[in-house]
Amino acid sequence: MGKGTVRAKGMALLAVLVLLSGAGQAALAPDSALRAELIEMQERGSARPWRLPQARVTQEESLLDGQAALTVTGPWQGMRWAFPRGTEPRRAFEDLRAQLPGTARFLCAGRDCGSSALYAHEVFGVADLYGRDGEQHYALFEASDGVRALYVSQRGTREVFAQLIEVQGRDPALPTAAAARKALTETGRLRLQAPEEALRRWFTAPEQAWLATLPGRWLLLVHLQSEAGRGAEAQAASQALAATLAQSLGAAEVRALGLGGAVAGRGAQGPEVELWRMEEGAR
Repeated sequence: MGKGTVRAKGMALLAVLVLLSGAGQAALAPDSALRAELIEMQERGSARPWRLPQARVTQEESLLDGQAALTVTGPWQGMRWAFPRGTEPRRAFEDLRAQLPGTARFLCAGRDCGSSALYAHEVFGVADLYGRDGEQHYALFEASDGVRALYVSQRGTREVFAQLIEVQGRDPALPTAAAARKALTETGRLRLQAPEEALRRWFTAPEQAWLATLPGRWLLLVHLQSEAGRGAEAQAASQALAATLAQSLGAAEVRALGLGGAVAGRGAQGPEVELWRMEEGAR
């Protein structure tokens, strides 16, 4: 395919994107100085699950356990750009990242992101995104209208690609009982993020009866982002939810704390729950 054909295709896709933006969908575009070309726009399709990293990912299995990845299901759309050889990946990433609405749930660069092969093949399913582990950047943002995952990588050929996935809706799929039990058994930790009612239903569902049989000592934390000037209300709400959820761990010694959004960098717009196994002898 000649350069003229690629450029024409990119312009056509850009025109479609502008129309979509007029219909209320967010439209990101790299700075013109970066000379990027929009090479693909993945049409918004029917709801499907996405496992989007929210921690360093080095094994495919970790994308399933609810710790390393946030699972979200909903209508989605995607965009992919190609940048000229020699473009600094960080510059391309920062330009696009600055345009993402919402709150950053996870940011990483280089080897702190994990395996580029997993991002390319298991997260986004795009072979062209596979590059050097030291030359990759990733961001997971959440906002009132959904979540957005941005990934920028540099291949061995020095080509730079950027991929954006936008998933509509904010209700993440909570892990199955088997996945949650596996995570707690192997790591002693479980992190859940969902609307309050969804969390209450999850903890009290019949298939979660195993929670009441957990041995040892546990710490249950609830983070809840406060609105401007309403920090006390957020803390009170998080404390009440923590106390309610802790009742599901009736057979275990559990300490429940509602922290509001007091912990720096934590506290999404919806409640986030963490369950930690405390080491024997810890006080």
